[in-house]
Amino acid sequence: MKVLIIGLDGGTWNVLDDYLLENHMPNLKKLKNGGFSGILRSTEPPASPLAWTSFLTGCNPGKHGVTGFHFYSMEDHTLGIQNSTHCLVPNMYQHLSNQGYKIISINVPWTYPCYKVNGVLVAGMGFAGAESNFTYPPDFKDELLAKVPTYDFRARVQRSKTGQQDLKQDIDDIRKSFQQRIDAAKLASKTVDWDVMVVQFHDTDGMNHCIWKYISPDSRDEYPEYRDEAFKAFESLDKSIGELLNMAGPEETVTFVISDHGGGLLSALVKANLFLKKWGYLKTKSRWEKWLEKTAKSLKKRFGIQVKTIPVHSFAQTPPNKLGINLKKTKAFISHTAIPSGHLYLNIKGRQPTGTVEPGVEYDRIIAKLKERFLSVKDPLTGERLFTRVVTPAELYGENIKASERIGDLVLCPRQGYEVTCSCSKRNGPIHILPDEIPHGTHHPDGICIISGAGVKPASNCQANIIDIAPTVYAVLDAKLPTYIDGKVLQEAFSKSLDIRYMEESDEIESDKKETFKFSKSEEEEVNKRLKELGYM
Repeated sequence: MKVLIIGLDGGTWNVLDDYLLENHMPNLKKLKNGGFSGILRSTEPPASPLAWTSFLTGCNPGKHGVTGFHFYSMEDHTLGIQNSTHCLVPNMYQHLSNQGYKIISINVPWTYPCYKVNGVLVAGMGFAGAESNFTYPPDFKDELLAKVPTYDFRARVQRSKTGQQDLKQDIDDIRKSFQQRIDAAKLASKTVDWDVMVVQFHDTDGMNHCIWKYISPDSRDEYPEYRDEAFKAFESLDKSIGELLNMAGPEETVTFVISDHGGGLLSALVKANLFLKKWGYLKTKSRWEKWLEKTAKSLKKRFGIQVKTIPVHSFAQTPPNKLGINLKKTKAFISHTAIPSGHLYLNIKGRQPTGTVEPGVEYDRIIAKLKERFLSVKDPLTGERLFTRVVTPAELYGENIKASERIGDLVLCPRQGYEVTCSCSKRNGPIHILPDEIPHGTHHPDGICIISGAGVKPASNCQANIIDIAPTVYAVLDAKLPTYIDGKVLQEAFSKSLDIRYMEESDEIESDKKETFKFSKSEEEEVNKRLKELGYM
């Protein structure tokens, strides 16, 4: 038995509707109509690093430890980029490799830096370009670049400020990107007689973020020129799906088509730090302090003169403005986001060098008050709650969390269509309602799931969770499951019940990914640039 997994980042039935499948995507239509299909619920927040790592591990983010694109460093109030070494449990590739199964993985996000597998791994989103060692084994990179010299991962379509853009070149680039993933899979298949192959296509999410109104059935007919251009990308994607099905061959194969999250219209940006400032929990730099900091940097750069100032902290997720917080006078702030949610930290004495909040009674009082405050904020369009949940890490993921320091003290979860940002800019106010001409989209917790092939029982309107995919793959292959897994085997997708076997404690392996990897400054700048292009910053 083989398992083929096709990942469509941001894939959503809100775009992949009956019309699109009937007229432009016959391969996906056949898989859906002949298989078990429905909604695949994402993680909370429904962000790519969390969700794809949950797919690989079968665990919630509180257990596996990858909690967003960035992490906040309490020692110096900076942000770093999360990577594969932040995953605290072994994943499906490692367990299956250990049990003798052969793996090919192409373009899955947050698999960089690459790690040892029994096969070939080509990293996805999260590496800095062709100069990085983005494959395992390392020499596969040379083979791949010899075959596909332009192979890379970056945005093919970018958010524009006005929404008016010529899509033709962007769509051509997206179609080439799809073909690059196929070329990589074909090349890997020449040397690996695979049992599991995972190929992820990321530009589906880029289209959601940048041209949602041109691809959503609710609005695409208002933009026929853009719509028809975008349909060409979906046609190429479907062709790529067909090529993968052909690669699986006539042997018994179970095919999964999944997405890490869905998509929807982006209606507004929420500057949660402005609420904290209004309520007296956050203080920003004065103009004088900002000028002094800028002058100090200039003196150091030009003349090597070191001037000690109170630092103005720049948060990478607040482009184009830098976020100046006076941390010596601040009690709480949003440090970073995992689309669409915001991570809130208190500034605690003994935990952060500029701590202002006493642990214990004062901490508990502020947490309770901030929950009450944020839950009382109203959506200016509907009058309903702007934040659907304001929760602690334990309330979000359970008490036994392995990486609470990466999650924060509270997570702010806005209503659908809204994104939390870190900005302290007063321009457009704390809730920036986007004008109608902006075509952007955001994440939705409902992704897609199709299971098709040998032994699958056709059904529609099914419900599953992204943490259910890994245990189901183990069971399909008759492999042993790790005991710590959170997801369940999707028995309802199969005509006959799958055997479920768990590893003995002696069979459990430890992750060989040690949290020692650090991006260089130039690599970090490049990854942040790519995240910005994708609409994640």
